[in-house]
Amino acid sequence: IVGSGPSLKETLSSLQKNQDKLFIVSAGSSIGPLLNNKIKIDLNVILERGDDTAMDYLPLISQYPCIADIPCFRSSTSSPAFDKIFKKNIFFHRPLSAAFSLTLDESFGILPLCGPESINAAFDLVLSLGFRNIYLFGADFSALTPENYRCDDAIGVSPRSLDIVERSNKGTSIFTDITLIRTRDALQATLAIYNDSSE
Repeated sequence: IVGSGPSLKETLSSLQKNQDKLFIVSAGSSIGPLLNNKIKIDLNVILERGDDTAMDYLPLISQYPCIADIPCFRSSTSSPAFDKIFKKNIFFHRPLSAAFSLTLDESFGILPLCGPESINAAFDLVLSLGFRNIYLFGADFSALTPENYRCDDAIGVSPRSLDIVERSNKGTSIFTDITLIRTRDALQATLAIYNDSSE
């Protein structure tokens, strides 16, 4: 699963070299760096609502016509404009969305947490599909400096104010914010759901 955190830049060459051995899932804005580095994408995941997110994808169409052939797994609340970008769209429901309440079968097409970010939806999806050997690229949930919180080629805008300092696993200071902390915690909660259901 590929997110658009700053460490993605350092791992793109490894992804490129091993792309034929991996099932690569781009989470939202990471589709830009992957296409720019000629890395095949097996599935793209979109969580965000609104036409502005779809507009972020439009410049990629002329540059990378192959984008249309990437299966897109997206929230039922995402923009209908994505229908014109991807040929194959697969929908899921967010548990608290209004669209979910219109579903006749509550067990159909729902991911248990799937948020707050696209990387959470991608993680939820691959676990629900039965994948258990999962690598996360660019899933940093923090940055070494407050200014460098995203991979350069990530599409769209994602302004962040990294105003919380935490200790990294290497003992150094890292910078994060409440959204990234919630994203990290939701990822761990999702893993716990699937671990409990597999016992």
